Amino acid sequence: MDARILRTFDEPLTGPGGRAYLARIAGRLGAQGRWEGWVEFVPEGGYPVLRSGRETTQSDLPNLERWARGLSRVYLEGSLDRTLAKEETGDTALGQGPPPRPRFEGPAPDLRVGLRPAPDDVVLNPMIHYREGEAALRRRIAELPRSELRAIVLAYHFDSGEVDVGTLDRSALEELIVAQARARAT
Repeated sequence: MDARILRTFDEPLTGPGGRAYLARIAGRLGAQGRWEGWVEFVPEGGYPVLRSGRETTQSDLPNLERWARGLSRVYLEGSLDRTLAKEETGDTALGQGPPPRPRFEGPAPDLRVGLRPAPDDVVLNPMIHYREGEAALRRRIAELPRSELRAIVLAYHFDSGEVDVGTLDRSALEELIVAQARARAT
C-alpha cells in the first residue's frame, strides 16, 4: 500500500542554525500487516526533505491516525533532533499542485550493527541508475548523505563482509557503490 500524509503541521520547528522545518506525519501499511508512521521535515525552500526512522507501529489505520493527531510540538522537536543527528535526508523539493505525497515510501532504515536494510528500504537503486550511465549514478549518489550511502551498500551487499562500512567516508562509499554497480552490470 502506498505511503500517505496523515497530518501536516503549520507552525515551523527551528533546527540548528535557525533553519525552519515544517513537520508532516506519514504512514504506510508495512510488510507485517501493521501500520507504521514516521515524520518528514520539510525545510524552507523544500529541499532536502528529512525523514525520521519509524516512530510508531499500530495495528490499524485508525490507531495510526489517532497517534498522529496526538503528537505534540515537544515530540516533533525531539524527532527533528534525532533525525538531524542521524543525517537522514531526502533529495526532492516540494511543488504546488495535488495533495502532497510523502517524499519517502517508508521510514529510514535501521542501521544498527549487524542489521541490513532491505533494498526496498533505501532511497535509490544503484543498478537502475547505473544503466543510465556511470555519470548518472555518480550524480544521484552525490546528492545523498553518508547515512543513505551506507544503507545502499548494506542493502545491496556491496560490502562483501571485508569492509566495516561504518568507518568509510563519503568518497569511499561513493566509489564502492559505483565499482559494485559496474561489476554487477558486466
